[in-house]
Amino acid sequence: MQRGPLRRLLVILAILVATIAVSFLLQLRDSLLDRLPGLPDQAPTQNAEVPDFTLQTLDGETVSLSDYRGQPVVLNFWATWCGPCREEMPLLQATYDAHRDAGLVVLGVNVRENPDTVRGFLDDLDIDFPVVLDTDTEVVNTYLVTSLPVTFFIDREGRLRTLVVGGMTETVLEERLTRIL
Repeated sequence: MQRGPLRRLLVILAILVATIAVSFLLQLRDSLLDRLPGLPDQAPTQNAEVPDFTLQTLDGETVSLSDYRGQPVVLNFWATWCGPCREEMPLLQATYDAHRDAGLVVLGVNVRENPDTVRGFLDDLDIDFPVVLDTDTEVVNTYLVTSLPVTFFIDREGRLRTLVVGGMTETVLEERLTRIL
């Protein structure tokens, strides 16, 4: 075989393998959306009560998750350096604005960042839902968060109904909200 046709064949095979791999990964991701993927038994599990925690806001106020018992909570773990976190922040703000009169709480948990960095980020994006700082990753470790963003959907009784690992689209967020509103 000549060098040109061999090279073309290898390129075609590489494209085919890459296409199959991407297709497989997308199907795997879709099949995991309704499960609680990759969390060990001690992590919050679907329909179980989530662990309480107490953290401080940027203003130094103390906030506990249990303060919101009786209200549906969207608990979002994020960081300013996380691209998908940045992309979904305006969506979380819009959701908070649309449903806060129904009692919805969006609670952001920033992971290990300087308060000034967090404040600047929130100001730039006009985010005004409550944000607490997990400076020592105690809550991240309790919830076994291993990547960002991760969003837990907690019902009025403090039970985890579902979660999303990775960035959310508006469609996914609205569907998940129906489980807690």
